[in-house]
Amino acid sequence: MKELSNPIGLPLIEQIVKRLKIREATDKKFPKPRSNRAIKASDYIMTLVYMFLDGAVHLEDVNHLMNDQAYQEMIKEMKLPSSDAIGDWLRRYGGGKKLRRFC
Repeated sequence: MKELSNPIGLPLIEQIVKRLKIREATDKKFPKPRSNRAIKASDYIMTLVYMFLDGAVHLEDVNHLMNDQAYQEMIKEMKLPSSDAIGDWLRRYGGGKKLRRFC
């Protein structure tokens, strides 16, 4: 039996993201990760999008997505960053002139 994710609308959003190739477009705008094990910009951004859609108000709320097995199955090709990694990434790219370079 297939599991249902609590944020039931996320599979629809994921299909739109795939169809419009949003991840690919995002990764073209941001610098490539320096390591083959690093997390891509699109994974950070989509994690934040899914967190907000799920009602997250804190970076630690990413743990809710990490514990959702149905969600994990949906995004199996994506690397889900930790709350610390998201905070570091946001400090690096998340504001002012730095972010405007990529828009």
